[in-house]
Amino acid sequence: MKENTSMEAFLDDYGKIVVYLSQRFYNGKSDRFYLERPQGEATACQIRELESHESYTRYTLTGPAEVQIGEALEIVEEHGHRAVLQYRRIVQTARFDEDYAYEGELGAFCEENQTRFALWAPTACEVQLDLRLADKQVLAAMTREEKGVWRFTADGDWDGGTYLYQVKVNGELHLSPDPYALSSTANGRRSGLVNWKRMAQMPKSALPPFTRYTDAVIYELSVRDFTHQAQCGTRTHSQYRSLCEVGTTLQGKPTGLDYLASLGVTHVQLMPVADFATVDEEHPELFYNWGYDPLQYGCPEGSYASDPNDPRCRVRELKQLIATLHARGLRVNLDVVFNHHYDIQFSAFGQCVPYYYFRTTPSGFLSNGSFCGNDTDSIKRMMRKYIVDIVCRWIEVYDVDGFRFDLMGIHDVDTMNAVVAAGRQLKPELMVYGEGWDLPTALNDDLKACQRNNAKMPQVAHFNDYFRDVVKGKTSDFDVQAKGYATGNLFQAHDMPSALCANTLNKEMYKIYQQPTQSINYVECHDNATSWDKMKDCCKDEVREIRVKRQKLMIAVTLVAQGVPFLQSGQEFCRTKYGYHNTYNAPDNVNQIDWERKNRHNEVVEFTRDCLRLRKLIRAFRFASTEEIESHVHFEVTEGQMLLYQLNDVEAYGGYQTIKVFFNPSLTVQYVELEEDYQQIFNEAGLLTTPVMVRNLAVNPITMVVVVK
Repeated sequence: MKENTSMEAFLDDYGKIVVYLSQRFYNGKSDRFYLERPQGEATACQIRELESHESYTRYTLTGPAEVQIGEALEIVEEHGHRAVLQYRRIVQTARFDEDYAYEGELGAFCEENQTRFALWAPTACEVQLDLRLADKQVLAAMTREEKGVWRFTADGDWDGGTYLYQVKVNGELHLSPDPYALSSTANGRRSGLVNWKRMAQMPKSALPPFTRYTDAVIYELSVRDFTHQAQCGTRTHSQYRSLCEVGTTLQGKPTGLDYLASLGVTHVQLMPVADFATVDEEHPELFYNWGYDPLQYGCPEGSYASDPNDPRCRVRELKQLIATLHARGLRVNLDVVFNHHYDIQFSAFGQCVPYYYFRTTPSGFLSNGSFCGNDTDSIKRMMRKYIVDIVCRWIEVYDVDGFRFDLMGIHDVDTMNAVVAAGRQLKPELMVYGEGWDLPTALNDDLKACQRNNAKMPQVAHFNDYFRDVVKGKTSDFDVQAKGYATGNLFQAHDMPSALCANTLNKEMYKIYQQPTQSINYVECHDNATSWDKMKDCCKDEVREIRVKRQKLMIAVTLVAQGVPFLQSGQEFCRTKYGYHNTYNAPDNVNQIDWERKNRHNEVVEFTRDCLRLRKLIRAFRFASTEEIESHVHFEVTEGQMLLYQLNDVEAYGGYQTIKVFFNPSLTVQYVELEEDYQQIFNEAGLLTTPVMVRNLAVNPITMVVVVK
């Protein structure tokens, strides 16, 4: 119990009351307790259990089986001492979920002539709305309606206004932003009202057709990092609008948006652009953070906006950025962080419905599978609804094309399937994928949205850490010396077939996924050391030129493997973070994209472009089903642990009958005598302008060679 408190009382189930009585108060002893309602009616409670502790006595009482949730109830003990009866674990019961789950719209709906407010707060006894716009201010009592939803309609035009809820719950008055807020003022001080339908309509661009996950190439970038460096040449830096600027160059080569659009990727994955806590939006230069410290899940981050105090600005500028990327043929996926909150003391969830939204252990402690101090509880119907609602709003308002779920294993299978089902009602080609790690959250293992349950989520993809570790080598701080196949561990040649077939086959392979559409293939992302930095440890005896070849080989493997390829921004020019493994709050000079480095490693950039062209040219690298892989893909480990990845009878997938891909990560030339003449179309230089007919093939050290017939 809280220090300096004589008595606390909690409603933990229907008819179950737990009271903590301080030993300083009558030695913690009381023989009679009553539940008292606001009208003065008192009902005797029976003492079921008593536990004496050093500083308090814990009483478990049987009270009335039926109470009106949201009433301001009190517990009175025999000496006349009173305590507010707090709604605690009762909100975690299945019955509470059944009784109060609400299916309708929640949030603030700003229209030209009125704004409607709806807040779900069933345990609150009173809610008031504090509404402001310029010199107008309204403080209005909201009306409790069905399922504990509080409502108010404000007449007039409130576009650009701000509001807070004053929620009286468990004897305390909480000033809370709206959990469903579309926008806010700087640093989340007040929720913001935006009539987004009034904004200038963004042009709808004719995006290239997209029907299968395996046709995607995902490119991860941070809004802040991509244009921060002065050499990027943008007029503004590290803002939504910075990434919309055209015509920027360095030494005659494109930077920023023009460079991004020239690469040949299909999907841009934006690192978190939902509001996060630890960057001061009015002074973003003071602190850095990736954004995995969520504050408001449905509100754009204000440090990327030109005016963080105008609620309309961040919405308008993020909409413009996504429309600009669409105009360049790029779809946009958002990295979303629903698995935890930065600090539940500042969470609108905790302010409006204490104890409900966060998962607890059987003993009542906060679950911490996210290692961030708390886990949200997607099993709860209103938490699941919240995730689905906010995802759908990102699609509806911003025209988002997909979602990457951070620590997806914290969530449950049914929630992820609900996200896919609802999202695809709005956008049939929606991508949904995430980190399917098996995390120690307080959830039954069979329910977790983790890799081993992928068969229960057929439309959800997972980051493939097997692929990462086999190709590059293990990636944690403790495994920096570990090599993968492409970084020189030739003994992993026999592990590569499993990775190259998206871990979908059983026969002599390691199967993880049901279909290749479920495997996000990557060797690096924002987490951990970059591939280039890792090689400084695991390949430290090799000269720079050799490590550049290995960088190219890792990119090539990623882009010809079955599954969905994923690149981190800068990977294509040997991005370094100077040896730091976890740069979530490191300075800008560590995290920023280095455009001078891009020019220095232009050879790797052009090689990456050629790999992307090769993948687009040959659809057999993009099989969408396990049956296709099983029918057409063959592997063979040849001399010197060189790997042959062969695609047979694939003329229906791009004009060639047979495709042979040779990977040679060794330091020696490997010679191959082909059974007949083939065209060589790709080698360490990239795509060959004029294919060469070969039968005797020399595969140079640390290269990928592709021949076709």
